[in-house]
Amino acid sequence: MPKLEFNGYAMRDELAVLLEWIWKQEAPPNAVVPSFQGIAKDAQSNVRAAIMELERRLLLAGPTAPMEQQTGVGNEQETANMA
Repeated sequence: MPKLEFNGYAMRDELAVLLEWIWKQEAPPNAVVPSFQGIAKDAQSNVRAAIMELERRLLLAGPTAPMEQQTGVGNEQETANMA
């Protein structure tokens, strides 16, 4: 049976790029940017573990928009003004 070689180190750079892309899409503008390479390394190149850690940091960073915009609650006046 052939042996499949897996190199987690090579994947670490690609994982860091993915984490950075997610961060740029989801993080509030004033959030402190984490080390994406460090997250990938600590997760041992495990994609799920790295994304879960990034999600935890995003939650700690706070919301990206006021709660009214996230839930749609409180936008009745804006909707009425648009009509």
